[in-house]
Amino acid sequence: MSMYLKCILRIRSPKEASTLVEHFNDHLLAQSTGLDTEGTIPSHPMKSIFVELVEGRKEELYWEKVPEKARRQAVHNAIRLSNDANALTESPSPPRKRRKRD
Repeated sequence: MSMYLKCILRIRSPKEASTLVEHFNDHLLAQSTGLDTEGTIPSHPMKSIFVELVEGRKEELYWEKVPEKARRQAVHNAIRLSNDANALTESPSPPRKRRKRD
């Protein structure tokens, strides 16, 4: 009998999610036990950790099951992350000169 566990991770950004998927696609890895933090090379590719990027209808179904409060927080975090990324890529404005008060 084949047994597997399913774990859903919400990753902060699409770029980070893609990086995670690429890593596990390029580096087959398995856990020898549930507490294995190092990982091992799997004896068979089907026993390796499988990572899937959930998009489209599957993603919609996922979000329908997430409580409203968690959805709002996820949207807030995504907006904040986007604003932070934009702030890092924009060229800084030159410092303003201050006028002396008399």
